[in-house]
Amino acid sequence: MPVSRREAYSSHIAPLARPLASRGIGRPYTAGELETISMTREERYAAAEKLKDDGDLAAAVAAMEALVADEPGFTLAHSALGAWCTRLERHADAVRHARKACELEPQDPFSYTALSVACMRAGMIPEAEEALARAKTIQGG
Repeated sequence: MPVSRREAYSSHIAPLARPLASRGIGRPYTAGELETISMTREERYAAAEKLKDDGDLAAAVAAMEALVADEPGFTLAHSALGAWCTRLERHADAVRHARKACELEPQDPFSYTALSVACMRAGMIPEAEEALARAKTIQGG
C-alpha cells in the first residue's frame, strides 16, 4: 500500500526537525516549515488555495504570505493575496499585494483591474480610477 506524502513526512522527516541547525533565531525548523521546504511554489500555492476552498481564508492568507516571503516574484500569489486580503478587509495588505502584481506584470490589464478593486475597497478612489484607466489603456481601449 503506498504511503502518503504526509505519512512519509511524519515518520521520516519530522523526527529530524529537532537536531537541525537553527534558522538564526535560536530554534530548529518546525515540522510545518520542513514540509514547505520540500514543496514547489506551485504545490504551496495549491495548498493555500485548498485552505481557502475549505473555508479557512485566514490560514490560506497566512500560507500565501509565507510563500511570497520565500518567492517575492510569484505574481500569481500576490494576485491571490490582493483578492483574499480584500475579502478579509485587510485593505492595506490587499493594495500592497495588488501593486506588487502590477509591478511584476506591468502589461497585465487584469492586475490593474484587481488593483482598482483593492483601492476602491480601501477608500482610495483616485488610485482606483487611475488603476482602472491603466487597465483600459493596456487593453487598447
